[in-house]
Amino acid sequence: MPLLATPRTWVAGEMVPASTMNTEIRDQFQALRNATTASATTTVANTTTETVVGVYSIPASQAAAGSIYRVAVLGNISFLASAQLTWRVRLGGVSGSLLATLGPTTASGTGQTNKEFFVRTAVVCITTGASGTWFAEAHEIRNWTQTGSVGELQLGSSDGTVTRDTTAANDLVITAQWAAASASNTLTARSLVERYT
Repeated sequence: MPLLATPRTWVAGEMVPASTMNTEIRDQFQALRNATTASATTTVANTTTETVVGVYSIPASQAAAGSIYRVAVLGNISFLASAQLTWRVRLGGVSGSLLATLGPTTASGTGQTNKEFFVRTAVVCITTGASGTWFAEAHEIRNWTQTGSVGELQLGSSDGTVTRDTTAANDLVITAQWAAASASNTLTARSLVERYT
């Protein structure tokens, strides 16, 4: 799918004035530049509610087979000893289809303050239509010492493809969820959205 909804149709052998070509190229690069956006911060604290911390709203019928959408979330986190956190990637909002899960991860045997994290997902549209199929990977990089079998880098992906209607609008989201509510368990995230079609 092109970056612009109505790009110019080119004809083989057509002579195109430089001004027309330059305008088309400029418009396509502008569309590409506008495909990357950053959001305001979101804080998840003292709650066990699964909360959206990064979102890209995919318009109805925008996705084509092979379209790739990337959403990244970065920020700071503080927590009590042995706090557990789960990241999820969903298509269709916080109650939508689950694409990937990271965790629950036991953060650390000791409480820590103002540590950094980075979570990113890449979601690929495999087929389109009412029964469109999608595949995703997600990974987390964190700057704190944790307990258990999960290291500073965590990877997750879809177990096969997930079905979601591409003819309808869908919010691609990254969510965060604490296992226990505490005023000391808090994260503040900012998302960066990159869309490639």
